[in-house]
Amino acid sequence: METPNKNMYISLYTLDVACATEEQSASSEEILATAENVNGMSERVASGSSEVADSAENLSNRAIELQKAVSKFKI
Repeated sequence: METPNKNMYISLYTLDVACATEEQSASSEEILATAENVNGMSERVASGSSEVADSAENLSNRAIELQKAVSKFKI
């Protein structure tokens, strides 16, 4: 036969487990939201890096064209 103290202990233990589970769920949601934010930032950085690389290539090509044009002038 179970005693009232034992029942109370089981009820408190169950409540503790339920609270811990809720906290873990909330933490998991925060981690997921953070991971999604990091993913979004990573995609924006990758896109920006691609644009910078394209601009650098364009600038290099223009510098070559300018060098060719200037080399036609003699002092």
